[in-house]
Amino acid sequence: MAAGRRDGAKITLGMTLWTAFAAVAGARPGRTAVVADDGQLTAAGLAGEAAALSARLTGSGVEPGKHVLIMLPNSARYAAALFAVTRAGAIAVPLDPGLSRRELAQIVTATTPGALVVGTERAAAAAGGLVPGIPVIGYHRLQAAADAEPPSVESPATDVDPRSPAVMFFTSGTTGSPKGVVHSHRGLLASYLALQRLHGEFFEGTAVEKLRHVASMTRYGMRAVAAARGQTWFTPIPYYAIGGHEVLMGAVLGGHRLVAMETFHPRRVMEAIQRERVTVFPATPAMVESVLSLPDFDRFDLSALLVVGLGGAPASPELVQRAQSRFGCSVTIGYGSTELGGGVLVTRIYDSDDVKRQTVGRPFPGTDVRIVDEDGNEVPAGVTGELTCRSETVMTRYALVADDTAPPLDDGWYRTGDLAVRDKDGNLRIVGRRDDMIIRAGYKIQPAEIEQVLGELAGVRESAVVGVPAPKVGQQVWAFAVPEPGAAGIDREALLAHCRANLSVHKIPDHLRICETLPTTPLGKVQRYRLTQMALAEAGRDQDEATREAR
Repeated sequence: MAAGRRDGAKITLGMTLWTAFAAVAGARPGRTAVVADDGQLTAAGLAGEAAALSARLTGSGVEPGKHVLIMLPNSARYAAALFAVTRAGAIAVPLDPGLSRRELAQIVTATTPGALVVGTERAAAAAGGLVPGIPVIGYHRLQAAADAEPPSVESPATDVDPRSPAVMFFTSGTTGSPKGVVHSHRGLLASYLALQRLHGEFFEGTAVEKLRHVASMTRYGMRAVAAARGQTWFTPIPYYAIGGHEVLMGAVLGGHRLVAMETFHPRRVMEAIQRERVTVFPATPAMVESVLSLPDFDRFDLSALLVVGLGGAPASPELVQRAQSRFGCSVTIGYGSTELGGGVLVTRIYDSDDVKRQTVGRPFPGTDVRIVDEDGNEVPAGVTGELTCRSETVMTRYALVADDTAPPLDDGWYRTGDLAVRDKDGNLRIVGRRDDMIIRAGYKIQPAEIEQVLGELAGVRESAVVGVPAPKVGQQVWAFAVPEPGAAGIDREALLAHCRANLSVHKIPDHLRICETLPTTPLGKVQRYRLTQMALAEAGRDQDEATREAR
């Protein structure tokens, strides 16, 4: 598989991340590649920066196959570090720069670190001595000359096999300890190529389909015309997460302009979209909610914005509709995971509003999906089952903090653990997690069913439901609801009455708690295990109190 480009560079699965980028930089060295808080780089400048850091790594003793832990914010330095590590033949391990020393120590035990790259002197001091003999490289500012010539596409360190490990991502830990997910050069480039083919689909198909695609963009007028001449991509999703990585690769390898911001702040995000004339803005639902909540949102000039992409966590139909209306552009909804190498399902720009509000669309090019029952048999449209995917982009293995575990593959099909249903047109809707299933007195309950009903009542911003072990019934249903900002609060009795009117008896929550926030990962995914822990702690206190009263 290969992707042809208007600038002449061609990327194939036989390349590594470094050789792919070097080919792109060599084709158009003078184009602006990254605009960031820490500086602006052309493609040649980014290649030169990566080469300079790669030399520092190899000079510090980093050998091919070793892990290099990268603790940098979204920045030009991060982009350079990623390519520098792969140029040296090592394996990049992107990490949250805010990790505690204890969390970092856990990750070190799951890797064979050759070096740590950190972005501040404080981080360097904190990491120093963590692994005796392992150098901590402070990368506080850009170092290479801005007009540096792009280096040769050949890696100076070793002949790297494209099927060898390139990056290890650590999952965000929604169910407990994070897992290390290993991806090869080939798999990550397959993800990039699938994204390129997805964009190409807009101009493919029958004459009638092409006409429909173009007609869908007429509402956006000159935005589409301007985007066709050149695009600027910007995401506040951290690059250490697979979603942020996918945007970085799509922009840099795709020849687009990438805007990077070190820390997320809603107002700064809007200022960057306006100032840099951003055309493509992928973000998590939580990030978009924060941006839309700005009291002066409507004062910003969003006339260049063509697409807002929502992913990384479930997006409510109400948020999709509100985002499309307020941003004044198309909103697409994606589905993917760290294990899958990024997005594998997405709605299209030309899809109907109902498809965008209710589904996560159809597969990326090159991805096969099936929905199967408990025996692994594919189920027909309209029937709920487990979503399984087969693609070149699927991870190669897990590297757990505790042990090594094979990924959940079945004859090449990755079992996602997500429950989904397909409509007659092939669009998929995610309805819950297999592991989140609550079994109460023999009844099987998906939390998403109850959460949807909770979210219907005015004043409820978000909710989450978990099952908690309980005598006799197996599990009780615990619900947690968060009020809208500035609202008077949630009427608990009204919310329970709404549940009784719209849910069958066995789905009505046994316990309903109103709370200010829900525990989430940095990407906004609810950490259900923490809610379960909270519920168990409260149930234990209640039991202790009941025992004392009985005495």
